[in-house]
Amino acid sequence: DKYAVKVFLLSLNPPKIKEQNIVALSKEERFLLYIIKTQLSEKTYELVAKRFKNSDWDNPVIYRTIIEILSKPSNISFVNIEFLARVFRLLCVPSRYTLRTEVVDQLVEDITTGLEENDLQQSRIRLSQGVYFIHVINLRIIEEEYLFPILYKIVCFGHQGYNPEREKTCEIDRPDDHFRIRLIC
Repeated sequence: DKYAVKVFLLSLNPPKIKEQNIVALSKEERFLLYIIKTQLSEKTYELVAKRFKNSDWDNPVIYRTIIEILSKPSNISFVNIEFLARVFRLLCVPSRYTLRTEVVDQLVEDITTGLEENDLQQSRIRLSQGVYFIHVINLRIIEEEYLFPILYKIVCFGHQGYNPEREKTCEIDRPDDHFRIRLIC
């Protein structure tokens, strides 16, 4: 009877629902997201890059959207990560040096955040970031000298003094968790 009364009172005076922040995207932003998520493939990556080049780069909203698209490889299909890196390479012309810096900086920051959080549910996202980072280096968007510090950071993060030892376990990983090894391989 008590539960029936509670349900009846809740039906008379329902709790307030929090408003969700729905971001309204412009038509060009929606179109850029559409072509990168659905149309990107081995045959179309040059056309996608050409469409990105024709975007309004002076508009800060569009520029920020392009940076978000290029720095979030987990938002596309895993098989298209290589083609996203190729689009990124075609967009990295000397006049757009800040694009390269901002995208790679965001990617490295996301990799570091993934190491800190160490959430098992985020492993697909972390794996796609690692694969994308390797493609960025293989396509010579950034120099190879940045590869080893990131790999070292991935392997040694959480170990005391950034020095992994055989007998000591890492505080943030379980002893049977080898995800970081899979990430760098």
